[in-house]
Amino acid sequence: MPLPAFLSIRALVETVALLVDFQIRVSQLLEARDLKGLDELTMNRIFSSRDEEWLKQSPEFKTVNVLTHIEKLDKLLPGALNHYNRLSERCHPNSLGHHQMYTTTDYSNGTVTYDTRKAMRDVPAIIAGLTLLAVTDHSLRELTTLFELVSELHHRISPSSRA
Repeated sequence: MPLPAFLSIRALVETVALLVDFQIRVSQLLEARDLKGLDELTMNRIFSSRDEEWLKQSPEFKTVNVLTHIEKLDKLLPGALNHYNRLSERCHPNSLGHHQMYTTTDYSNGTVTYDTRKAMRDVPAIIAGLTLLAVTDHSLRELTTLFELVSELHHRISPSSRA
């Protein structure tokens, strides 16, 4: 069954989109020497939530919708949003997620049968999503370097000038 793979790849696209956005934002804030902005961004990404009760007390932790990150990723990697939307269609209980993925209808007699060939026809979409692992590797390497620079900046700026 390919459904768990579609769900996993869709989650990978979401994670990569968030990671790439985080990497770009860290780089920009570092270039601006904005430690406060770096702290706010990092805290938001670690503790973000949609829980309305929690957000009443800590509105700075409101999560950014994942589609916002995926739309940004699409500007860097054209086709990412379309791919994500196709994966989403396959993950939901709709025509593509049920009937078109698993069954064949014989309209002459009204029977519906499980069709293993249909279940596997979109496997290339799963494989295509795996190519984002290279993007993940690149972003993590970049972030490793950026974190070292953030640490250096943090130690160079005097405590009185951080606020």
